Amino acid sequence: MTFPDRRIAIMALTALFIAGMCIAVYCARRIILIFILAIFFAHLIDPLVKFLQRCSLFFKNLRGPAVVGVYLALLFVIFLVAYSFAPWRGQEYRGWGGRSAGHAGPAFDRRYRRRPQRGVWLERAARNPF
Repeated sequence: MTFPDRRIAIMALTALFIAGMCIAVYCARRIILIFILAIFFAHLIDPLVKFLQRCSLFFKNLRGPAVVGVYLALLFVIFLVAYSFAPWRGQEYRGWGGRSAGHAGPAFDRRYRRRPQRGVWLERAARNPF
């Protein structure tokens, strides 16, 4: 009987192979996550793409323009949802059209017109730490 028995060698090589594969997956985890998300989103928009392929007026049975159209529509919907949650951002910059390029705008004026003296913020933090 030799020292590295055949079964022990096979088990050791199998354990090393599995450990190597785990290390490789761990090192490539971000890339693997990107591929998994890409597959998920492709599967998610596939019904919309198929519908647009069938019902398109200009690009009948072409998948590329249908995919671009679906992505543009999804970006538009995401923009509308984001704007509905934060509409005040658009109002903040509304009056800047006639101002000079050096002027920072009304929001900047309100926030930084009267800055406290140096060290005042330390005193405020000491009085009310939270």
